[in-house]
Amino acid sequence: PWEGLHNLCRGGIQESELWGLAALIKQGKSAWMKHWAQFLGSQGRRVLIFTREMSELKILYRMLAPLTHIPASQIRYGLDESRVNRLLTATKEIESFPIFIDARTSMVSDFRARVREQIRLEGIEVIFADYLQLFHSGKKSDNRATEVGHVWRTMKETAQDFNTRIVALAQFN
Repeated sequence: PWEGLHNLCRGGIQESELWGLAALIKQGKSAWMKHWAQFLGSQGRRVLIFTREMSELKILYRMLAPLTHIPASQIRYGLDESRVNRLLTATKEIESFPIFIDARTSMVSDFRARVREQIRLEGIEVIFADYLQLFHSGKKSDNRATEVGHVWRTMKETAQDFNTRIVALAQFN
């Protein structure tokens, strides 16, 4: 399916681009992002995921579930020996993917600094931000739309300044 997306988007996301994916609540934005990041990681692409939507552990569970055929909700609880072995094998596979997760950054200025650092240290190629409205500009504003606009512009400038690809997820209300 990712090759189809690549072709549909005329060669996929390019350097210095910011893409947005917006949908209503509970439509699978985070799952889509996780699948795309996992695919890219399996191809050796260096991926950074910023998430304020899920913990690092929850993302890991969701990455392991399709590889093990064990529902993510069951991975958290006790597993029989055969499932534990499948989980260990899949964990080793996931660990080999160059995927980095940041579940702490919420200020867009910190986002920019963290992107700079991770590009320098890890050679990050694609960045996902889950999701846009959970980032804050740090500027005082009575209008949330104005603040989200500032966050978007900062992400766009970050993609351009560091010649990287950013995919920002957003939620329609």
